[in-house]
Amino acid sequence: MILEGRYVKPEGFTDTEGLPVPFYGRIRWDKITKEPKKRWKLFNRIPDALKVMLNLIDELSFVYLCKKYPLAIIASAKLERERDEVALKAVEPQKITPSDGFVFTHNAVNLVAAQYMGVDGYYGLGIDHVCSSGLDLIGLADRLIRDKTAEVVLVVAINSMAAPSRTAYHANLGVVSKRGCIRPFDRRRDGTIFADGMAVALLCSEDVAEKEALTGVATVLSYSAYSDAYHMFSLRKDGTGFRKAIEGALNGEQPQVVKAHATATKLNDAVEAKVYRELFGDKPVITALKPIFGHSVTASGLCETLYLLDCLKGGYIPPIATLNEVDGECEGIRLAREKVPFDGGTVLSVAAGFGGFFSAVLLEVGRWLKERR
Repeated sequence: MILEGRYVKPEGFTDTEGLPVPFYGRIRWDKITKEPKKRWKLFNRIPDALKVMLNLIDELSFVYLCKKYPLAIIASAKLERERDEVALKAVEPQKITPSDGFVFTHNAVNLVAAQYMGVDGYYGLGIDHVCSSGLDLIGLADRLIRDKTAEVVLVVAINSMAAPSRTAYHANLGVVSKRGCIRPFDRRRDGTIFADGMAVALLCSEDVAEKEALTGVATVLSYSAYSDAYHMFSLRKDGTGFRKAIEGALNGEQPQVVKAHATATKLNDAVEAKVYRELFGDKPVITALKPIFGHSVTASGLCETLYLLDCLKGGYIPPIATLNEVDGECEGIRLAREKVPFDGGTVLSVAAGFGGFFSAVLLEVGRWLKERR
């Protein structure tokens, strides 16, 4: 069960100062960090991105469960901006500290979160499946709960990649929008816009929810992942990877809502639309959220899913904000052009990562709607 989550998104996609890309969604971690709720002597010694992570943990209403029940922390973090900053010090090696070699890792994210919360024993795990990581976090958290490894799981996804080395890599891939607008499934789509992002979420077992009299925002019905080893950056045109991951998560269910990966590149959207058309026809409402968040890579699946759950809690499916004219390759599916009323049902969230990593999570959303009536 997903109890709650928090996320951070860029204010816009135009801040490219010092970066070799036409557009990027940068988050100024130093501008949004706040003093933590409790005094912690190491706070000022960690990177600003990790300070913001602790600020998000402070916002969780049920974080007290992390000390009360067997805990797992799963993290996926790309701290490339911070890595580049340390690399600049290397011209004078004596300025490099031992902690400089640790703070970019999943281990550091785990350690900082656990120490701040006052936890001295837990199951820790770090993963890096690039763009599919955010959904893998949800799926793996659910598996840890189901196999009794933990009763409460904190998941953390961080993408801090507004760095020259990483943005040069994205720019040279040739997939960044030259118009400064992400248009999923649209005839005028010309690429994606990469962005920083961050999200944290808390999951717990049904037993814990019952003991604590808590109602979550969604129940994880199933999770599936598939890797096809086809190409470092590209997709099979027949959509095998997407299809295998989705079919593994569906278990015969027909979702009412699909949150697409939808990078707004020519190939990705055409392949995704083909898979949805063949699996679902025009039945589920399909939305895409990268026009709001940018493509936050490691954080994208978690940020977008949590945002979607917030919208569903408000009783609507969010539209694809920049969709004007559907591309011929993407027709035959029901794309959300405007807000669509929602009163509960199954939700499929899909993600794809470089290297042929695909993941899908099927959620049941609606328990809180029934209680609200």
